[in-house]
Amino acid sequence: MRWHCPNVWEVGRAVYGAGTALSEGRIDDVLAALRRHGGSDEARPCAGYVETNHDRMRYPGFRAAGLPVGSGVVESACDTVAGRLKRGGMHWVVKRGANRS
Repeated sequence: MRWHCPNVWEVGRAVYGAGTALSEGRIDDVLAALRRHGGSDEARPCAGYVETNHDRMRYPGFRAAGLPVGSGVVESACDTVAGRLKRGGMHWVVKRGANRS
């Protein structure tokens, strides 16, 4: 099953307050709190999301390495590439070696 929790930050903020828990890397604390509230429709998908993505949520380490923790950088890059590929007058052909599968 694929879990989806678009408001995991809001849930973490509601449980622990602003600027804590997730941003401090206390993922296990957030997960434990979500499990305590596991009966609610909001907490259940978020608990599944955090369980599935636990290893990807090492925010303090990512920030220390100068890496972004949000999806904005990737979304912006996708928009830029899509915009360049779809400009008026562009024509594309498949060339030999283009697919490296």
